[in-house]
Amino acid sequence: TLSKLESFLAEYEARTQELDKTRSQLSEEVGKAFEQIKRNFLERIDALRDEIIAEMSDYTPRLPDYDEGKSVRGDFYTALKKSKAKPDDSGHVLALANSLLTVQTFCDTLDARRVKLRRFGDNLQTFVKNLGDLLTRFIESVEVNTVNALDRRNVQEEIFEKARVKNAGDVGSTEERRSVDRESAQQQSGRRVTKAPQKQERERGREREEASEGEENQPMELEPANIVSNKGEWVACIANLDGVNLFATGCGDCTIKIYDSYKIQCQRVLEGHQDTVCSLLWVKRTGVLISGSGDSTIRLWNIHKKSTSAYLTISGHANTVCSLALLGDLGWFASGSGDSTIKLWDLERGTWLRTLEGHGGFVSSLVYVQSSQTLLSGSEDCLIKQWDPKTGVLLRSMEVHRGWVYTMQYIPHLNILITGAGDGAIKLWNLNDLSLLFAIERHQASVYAIWYLPQRNYLISASGDQTIMVWDLSSFECIAVCRGHRDCVYGIIWLDEGSRMVSGSNDDNLIAWPLERLFSSRQAGEGDRGSQRESRTPSIANSSH
Repeated sequence: TLSKLESFLAEYEARTQELDKTRSQLSEEVGKAFEQIKRNFLERIDALRDEIIAEMSDYTPRLPDYDEGKSVRGDFYTALKKSKAKPDDSGHVLALANSLLTVQTFCDTLDARRVKLRRFGDNLQTFVKNLGDLLTRFIESVEVNTVNALDRRNVQEEIFEKARVKNAGDVGSTEERRSVDRESAQQQSGRRVTKAPQKQERERGREREEASEGEENQPMELEPANIVSNKGEWVACIANLDGVNLFATGCGDCTIKIYDSYKIQCQRVLEGHQDTVCSLLWVKRTGVLISGSGDSTIRLWNIHKKSTSAYLTISGHANTVCSLALLGDLGWFASGSGDSTIKLWDLERGTWLRTLEGHGGFVSSLVYVQSSQTLLSGSEDCLIKQWDPKTGVLLRSMEVHRGWVYTMQYIPHLNILITGAGDGAIKLWNLNDLSLLFAIERHQASVYAIWYLPQRNYLISASGDQTIMVWDLSSFECIAVCRGHRDCVYGIIWLDEGSRMVSGSNDDNLIAWPLERLFSSRQAGEGDRGSQRESRTPSIANSSH
């Protein structure tokens, strides 16, 4: 692409030089033409003046007085007053005056056209300059995008490598436990195992170092900043209305509540569904909120008009609509239901387009990958399926969990898919071949929601064990635990306006969590760990790694 742009820029410069040369030649020819026209008309005017003076030199003019300030004709009559003219030749004098005025008007027209031509040349020069600046900025943006793509590839390779190292470490720790079990069995059978003093000392040093690192790596306990009651109704889902400083909650009382992102206060309640609102989808471009409910319907709400009723209701599913996804570049959206189907709809008209069938249970999560124009679906049957939405063809299917796949999120710049399921596991997948990169198994119950923070490479997960955990994907470690809910946490969102996270639960509460303390402590901790690594000996550093 850069080579093509360079060749295009070289061609553009050559054509610009040719255009400048042509413009200079045109200006020179136009100048010569104007000078010739000017000389011709001046000569004609002089001849007319001489003819008039010659004819009127022996006569006294009897013409009416004219204002000397009125254009060329007034000046001409003023000049004739000072000469002699016959009374019978007044018509001839007027004809000569009109001819002179016509010549002057034509000269003025030529001057106006000359000004317009000069202005056109200036505009053309400005346009060429702006075009050059635009091409320069385009080339710079292409170079920046190329560098960013290389950086993203490096980050992806780094994550893949750390996942392989982490998996290898887990295998190594398993082998160590097995060796310890064998040694204890030998001791119990009477065969004494002896170790060299140096080896024992190294092992004790390693144990002390691992214990200290374990204390340092303990996740931070975060306290709620604000607890807000959701009007006495449990929160089934939550969505950030990016761009309007609002967020929405789908509730068990069949309503959708709209909250202010700053004050966490309910502004209005949207009513119309006949059952629990289980899924929400925000379309930022049009300001439309799409909701799916246990009443098997989909409703579209215009948030900008501040109406409390839906402007469109869509029916078609035979069970709960529990997942939604936006296919923005196609102008569609998808809905997953408890009837085991996925339906595609036209976003503007709300008309049905196609039905995808193949799952064996609730379709609880949907993700659209715009780069490949494919749709991913997760279901109660523990499967992930990849579809071509334009043809309805199933591309591949894979069993990825031992439980219900409740949530999925796609990271475009890394081409990684993150899934959370009913087995309490969070898994990272390489989307090229759906190969497993890493599995996180720390939650004690189902993982219902995840949220990725690309600015810090953090992952946030919400679970049925009443906790929210923050993970650093650079090290695959849990760095913070949020405790405050008294029941399952079904939804989380990240509010960029205040570096806060909001969670919704089955305990009827919304909780705002400030993460500034976590970010500042992580930055300070990374600096301290970096200085400690520099002070360690190479052998200890290698063994700890």
